[in-house]
Amino acid sequence: MQKIAIIIPTRNNKDNLFKTLDTLQKSTNHPNYDIFIITDNQGELSNETFWKLSNDDKITLLISRTKGSIKAMNFGIKKTWDEDILLTHDDMIFEKTDPDWLTYIQWLAYSQEDIGVITYRGAVGRSGSDYLDGLNWVGTWFMFIPRKTINKIGILDDS
Repeated sequence: MQKIAIIIPTRNNKDNLFKTLDTLQKSTNHPNYDIFIITDNQGELSNETFWKLSNDDKITLLISRTKGSIKAMNFGIKKTWDEDILLTHDDMIFEKTDPDWLTYIQWLAYSQEDIGVITYRGAVGRSGSDYLDGLNWVGTWFMFIPRKTINKIGILDDS
């Protein structure tokens, strides 16, 4: 089974990032994935935050000089060599409805030659101050890109 690189760009959002990582890891049974956190703001990473992130063997922390989510995602894609890619945000909550969801998405991407990208967006709740406090909001967004697609068309358009 092809390895999956889960790329999460973040900026000044460490509290929600830890919630994202917690729910992602608890809801995923895929046997072969790594998480790449991309930040362009090294200052947001206190020693405690850096220690928590670097102490997990599934997580790689990358510091990028680029600005913006798409550029950060491209930075991560370039660093992951042969892996399939799952892109998501640093404030998403992954629901544990099916622990094999990532395996299924990967299988689906390779089940037909003409599938290039799989996206998903689900949300419950409302935005505003409740969102910032992590209340009344559950969101999931991802884009799965098989390595075959990246090799064929290249990285994301960030213009």
